[in-house]
Amino acid sequence: MEVLRRIMQFLDLQTVLVGVVIMLLVLWLRDMRHGLNMPPGPLQWPILGSLPSLALFGSKDPLAYLKTLGDKYGGIFSVKLGDHFAVFISDYNIIKEALMKQGSCFSHRPSMAMERAVQCSKPGVVLANGRPWQVFRRFAMQSMRDFGVGKKSIEEKIQIEACSLIQQLEKMDGKPHDPSPDTQVAVTNIICAIIFGDRYEYGDAEFEQILDSIKDLTQSVEWTDLRNMFEVFDHLPYQKNFKRFIAANHRIHGVIKRQIEEHRQTLDETEDRDILDLCLRRQAGGGEDAALFKDQQQLSHFIVDLFVAGAETTATTLGWAYLYMAEHPDIQEKCFQEIYKVLGDRPPTMADRAKLPFVEATISEVQRIRTIVPLSVVHSTAQDATLRGYTIPKGTWVFPMLYAVSADEKQWKQPADFNPERFLDASGDYVKRESLVPFSVGPRMCAGEMLAKMELFIFFTMLLQNFRFSNSSSDQKIDLDPILEVTWSPKPQNIQLTRR
Repeated sequence: MEVLRRIMQFLDLQTVLVGVVIMLLVLWLRDMRHGLNMPPGPLQWPILGSLPSLALFGSKDPLAYLKTLGDKYGGIFSVKLGDHFAVFISDYNIIKEALMKQGSCFSHRPSMAMERAVQCSKPGVVLANGRPWQVFRRFAMQSMRDFGVGKKSIEEKIQIEACSLIQQLEKMDGKPHDPSPDTQVAVTNIICAIIFGDRYEYGDAEFEQILDSIKDLTQSVEWTDLRNMFEVFDHLPYQKNFKRFIAANHRIHGVIKRQIEEHRQTLDETEDRDILDLCLRRQAGGGEDAALFKDQQQLSHFIVDLFVAGAETTATTLGWAYLYMAEHPDIQEKCFQEIYKVLGDRPPTMADRAKLPFVEATISEVQRIRTIVPLSVVHSTAQDATLRGYTIPKGTWVFPMLYAVSADEKQWKQPADFNPERFLDASGDYVKRESLVPFSVGPRMCAGEMLAKMELFIFFTMLLQNFRFSNSSSDQKIDLDPILEVTWSPKPQNIQLTRR
């Protein structure tokens, strides 16, 4: 303090102010030079970048404001988020050009504050780059196929969990309640069976720990957190959301560590029971790949990624489906009549999917109108790139605005309306729409897409076979406004489930 006092005595106020102005001017010129020939965007301030504009115009509904900017600047625009330059893309054709045609460049992952908070220098698959990402992604897709994804065996597991869910919902005896938590249990049990080789019973203490951890991990992550914008804030005490994330991370890794040790002790050389068994066999192999699987931190993060990706998004989509069926009883009844005509009372299989075009169209419309991961998972450029005549420097954050594609009037007629008919042709057959991108596109598209599609179809069909969803209140409408976290989640609310 004495040194500071003497410095202030030496420098008069005018000198200090001139110094601050010069420093801000240097920073502004640096940013202008860095952003030369980048896509246009809102006003950028020294140090703060575009944050004042985002706070002023986008604080109430940031995604609506970002979509407005996308419309204004032709589907691609730049903002500066503190220390980082970012490019947002709202036009489907530009997203496709970046993530598919230049996928190797635009599929990098930047370092985020949550990673640093848990000292995750070796992430699993979602946030990994380079060789570790390639190895774990290829392993994830192959091992899920090995354990039945896309085959009859996994259909049976999904049917079993759907039946368990129906039995659980029947216990409410028609009383209004929120079916989403029970749905989360059922969907998570499927990924548990694939990873751990067994399912949990409802109410199991360890299973509750997994469910609570997944919920806390997804709900505590905020890409707009100032720690992501300014790395200097890493040195400040953790706030509530960071403490929640760190605690959840510690809990779920504890469960995974215990499961790994149990599997190691009971490993059967003649039989692979689940993904953990396959991981342990890879550890015993040679070469660089074996070293990746031997790294306890990296392996544990890989399993966490499978859990979050394999459970959260599917359960959230089903939660939206319940609300939209309650809000649109005519569409729900049309789904039920199609199901009853084709299936009667027997459970659906994936072979029935083509015979239920209106059901398939309704699921697609739920995925469109409420894109579960609205901004995808943040990408960054691996090297300098050119996109639509603009220069995108190495290390630039890239946000594919998947929700904006789903609301683009160039792609969808009256996009604010819930209308499954948009996925049907004149003959009533289902039509796949290229611009429906709930799982993103390119090298980073969701590795669990096949499993998610199977779960959505079988769960949705079986639940409509057995229940009628309706509004539980004559005085209050179904609330379809989303909660923005990493995902777009429905607000917890009760609805009426009546046994058919």
